[in-house]
Amino acid sequence: MPRTDTEITNENRRVISGPSANLSDILEAVAAGVDMGGTDLRGVCLYASDMRGAKLAGADLRAASLDGVDLRGANLLHANLRGADLTDAILDGAYLGGADLTGAVGVTP
Repeated sequence: MPRTDTEITNENRRVISGPSANLSDILEAVAAGVDMGGTDLRGVCLYASDMRGAKLAGADLRAASLDGVDLRGANLLHANLRGADLTDAILDGAYLGGADLTGAVGVTP
């Protein structure tokens, strides 16, 4: 079922909402330590953003542009990264256990 808005929720709690979730809203949530696990971030463009320590376990990041994003120490447990662009992403210390990287670019096996 396609999403009809860009509300970002976590366990039925509103985190970000509005006509369009923008990069500054997402980064503010990360900086504030908001757990965005399970959040729908399909196709989001986070080019070269600082996402160190982000809590994204189970997040849907299909076809997201994570080119150059600093994900050091991020929790991406069981995240859906199918078709995501991870070119030049910094993944040192990121937890990717169970993450789906099918078709993702910029990652080496």
